[in-house]
Amino acid sequence: EEEILLAVDSAPGADAVQLDMVWPNTGLVNALKNKFPGLEIILQIGPQAFCNAEEDVREVISRLFGYGKNQLSYVLLDRSAGRGKPMEPEVLVPFIDAIYQHFPSIGVAVAGGLGPDSLDLVGDLIALYPEISIDAEAKLRPSGDIKEPISWEMAEAYIRTAVRMFSQFS
Repeated sequence: EEEILLAVDSAPGADAVQLDMVWPNTGLVNALKNKFPGLEIILQIGPQAFCNAEEDVREVISRLFGYGKNQLSYVLLDRSAGRGKPMEPEVLVPFIDAIYQHFPSIGVAVAGGLGPDSLDLVGDLIALYPEISIDAEAKLRPSGDIKEPISWEMAEAYIRTAVRMFSQFS
């Protein structure tokens, strides 16, 4: 907990922090919000977090209630966790619906195999939820290896394609 507080404290002007850990302690989230009230907190629900919640929508919602209604800014649904594994949008829909129903002030982001050539994976989700956010990692690298640097040409192509897709529904 102290390391994250120190890291955020060492980054003046930081607007957000993404917690890529399996169901972090609620005390950490509360400490972040207390020390940095304007900080947006993004909670990643990755493969292990889904597994720990038994892939059950009700269990995920129950765990999210543990953080309180106003502590989290976004929930990132990411079954890939940077490995480039393609998302299954139809599996995410019940989770997205439940989060929006129970936490209308929390934004939802999705990830999983998204890149400049694979944004079709998220097209149906954008049509259903035009306010959704999307996240990419491995597919912005030529090798797909998250240890390699991002290709800024691939990132630009990803952003241009995403903007076109979202503009169809705004």
